[in-house]
Amino acid sequence: MKPVRVLPVAAVLAVLLLLAGCASKAQRETRLVARARQYTAQRQYDAAIIEYRNALRLDPQSARLHFALAQSYLHNRQFALAVPELERAIAIEPDFPQAQLALGELELAAKRPAKALATAQAVLGKHAQDADALLLKASALIATGEVSAAQEAARQALALRPGSAPAHVTLGLALMAGHDLPGAQAEFRRATVLDASALSAYRDLATSYMIERQPAQAEQALREAAQANPQSAAAQQALAEFYVGQREWPQAEAALKTAVRLDHNSPQSRENLASFYLATGRVDPALAIDRELAHEAPNFVPARLQWVEILLAQKQLAEAGTAVDSLVRDNPGNAAALVLQARVRLAQNRPQDALAALNDAQRANPSLAAVQYWMGQAYLASGQAGLAQHSFEQALALDANDDEARLALGQLALTQNQPQQALTNAQLLLAKHGQSVPALLLAGSALLRLNRPAEAETSFRQAAKLAPNALDPALRLGAALLVQKRYAEARAQFQRAASLAPTSLQPLAGLMAVAQAEGKPDAGIALARERAGKGDSADLELLLGGAYEDAHQLAAAEDAFRRAVQLDPKSVRAHFTLAALYQQQHNLAGAQSELAQAVALDPKNVSLWTTLGILDGQLNKTSDAEQAYEKALALDPNAGIASNNLAWIYCQQGTHLDRALDLAQRARRALPQMPTVADTLGMVYVKMKLFPSAIPLFQEAVKNQPTDGSYHLHLAVALFGAGEKSQARAELREALRLDAALRNQPEAQSLMAATGQAGR
Repeated sequence: MKPVRVLPVAAVLAVLLLLAGCASKAQRETRLVARARQYTAQRQYDAAIIEYRNALRLDPQSARLHFALAQSYLHNRQFALAVPELERAIAIEPDFPQAQLALGELELAAKRPAKALATAQAVLGKHAQDADALLLKASALIATGEVSAAQEAARQALALRPGSAPAHVTLGLALMAGHDLPGAQAEFRRATVLDASALSAYRDLATSYMIERQPAQAEQALREAAQANPQSAAAQQALAEFYVGQREWPQAEAALKTAVRLDHNSPQSRENLASFYLATGRVDPALAIDRELAHEAPNFVPARLQWVEILLAQKQLAEAGTAVDSLVRDNPGNAAALVLQARVRLAQNRPQDALAALNDAQRANPSLAAVQYWMGQAYLASGQAGLAQHSFEQALALDANDDEARLALGQLALTQNQPQQALTNAQLLLAKHGQSVPALLLAGSALLRLNRPAEAETSFRQAAKLAPNALDPALRLGAALLVQKRYAEARAQFQRAASLAPTSLQPLAGLMAVAQAEGKPDAGIALARERAGKGDSADLELLLGGAYEDAHQLAAAEDAFRRAVQLDPKSVRAHFTLAALYQQQHNLAGAQSELAQAVALDPKNVSLWTTLGILDGQLNKTSDAEQAYEKALALDPNAGIASNNLAWIYCQQGTHLDRALDLAQRARRALPQMPTVADTLGMVYVKMKLFPSAIPLFQEAVKNQPTDGSYHLHLAVALFGAGEKSQARAELREALRLDAALRNQPEAQSLMAATGQAGR
């Protein structure tokens, strides 16, 4: 017989302690989960989230705990935090249909139906009889417009669950998408009979009635929902949304307040009430609610976001900055918070800080169009038009329906002297929306640039009719009338604009322009002087100086511009305007000094560096010009004028031709309609002896500006280099006819000698 072995006392104790530890750990996890479920039942989702997080510290590989935490985030409307928890649950347990379908629902809510459909198909590949997967598939197919397939999937789900209210609702939505409203209404009614608490059925039934323009029936359906669910905050919220749509504000407010009471003052219900107040122009109560929520429920991000939005709209930038910085610290990966932080930075005139926040937002969510849109605005504020254009285009690539990005792209095209592109973008917006004041203003401005003032007038009149109390339509209509020399009508519009915005200087500028056009510059100056008597400002002095300049009273203009600089030494515009006047007076040293001060005030401004480069070139400071253009290109590699001018310097020097070619091609992409840019690229090809490539560029320049002799000369050089000697002679003769001084150009002298025209 084998001897009985007795474990040492220490070993026995160790085993007992280990078992006790395991039991204790399991018990702690059970208690945490129980408390989390209790908090969830009480709708205290913040507390439930904390308990689930603590449970996950004990068992980080529990797919079920990750799923439960995701559900709590969903209840708390923290969708961005729910996604990674669902993804972790699926990574731990790949065949986890509930988690997969929850992720699919989020994809659908984020308007990514193709991904939602793929998720549903993946679940059905393993669980062909999963009714929930079929319903997700049906919903995704509705979103992609595949109505017949959606109806079939919903019917399959109904066959599996004959008494399922959600299945009847989904089939109803599919029928409604197929314009079968009676069939849809029958399905929604069946759902309400099966489950009186199925709020979505009542809401969708109400929607179908609204499509038929039967608001009374829609209201009745939503009232039935509230009666069937007297303790439902969501039913009251649905009723409130209906009243908002009908502009019945007292009823909407009453329903929202009832929802707050029924939802035990939950953050979401209070936020809904704050949003209502904000939408109806009652900013103070909205701000009060959001401020309370920011302190009482700091994890409820929507309230904090809206709080900052209100502060930003009210230009309370210091408080907005503090609030949004705190929000980002608490939610470092929240793209919406980072975008809002960037907007506050832009309002604070800190575009580089805005770009830093937007880069963080892009890392957090690369597919968010809003990030690219605000990047474009930040680049514009930095004077980097090329990068701004790229960002707006990226925003549209991410979201073709991003109207703000399209409008910004059109406005940018207008500032870059590309009115046809601006008009195209405006027309796309108008085709989509019919009547849009910003699109009408953009279209009118583009038409005015295209020398189509009568059409511009029509566009501006439509905008003025839609927004009778807005300043911009009146101002632009006045400008269109002024171009048509209808001075009395133009004056009337600018006077109307002045009544709409008594403190604005823009109507005064319009009235002064009318006086100038009528040949009465002194009358315009008198208007500005009269306004100056009521209070001076740098902007008013700049306006007055411009009037003196138009009247060729340059000494008085200089005095006014100097006063503007004295009144606001940090005004980039004042320094720039004075520099432009000095340049006109051939005081290049003075112009350079003022421009240097403007650059010091705004060192990230591409346009200022480019202008400084142009001025350095006029002073024959080629090296300084090169450095200025390089500064501009470091800020915006696609800056068209800087690229063109630096390429021209290299071309004239015959150095760095590869770099010159790259720069000229960049300029060509940025400014495809400018003859000067085509000419520069052509001359680079000539220097590289690529004459056939140069010829069409010079022909384009000649076509666009046929009276510029230098373009004819450059075309002659390229033609001669390509062996087209007869055509070269003809172009040379035309160049010298247009500008006899071109005879002194080295290219002309060489060509005259080669073609035997030296004595002509």
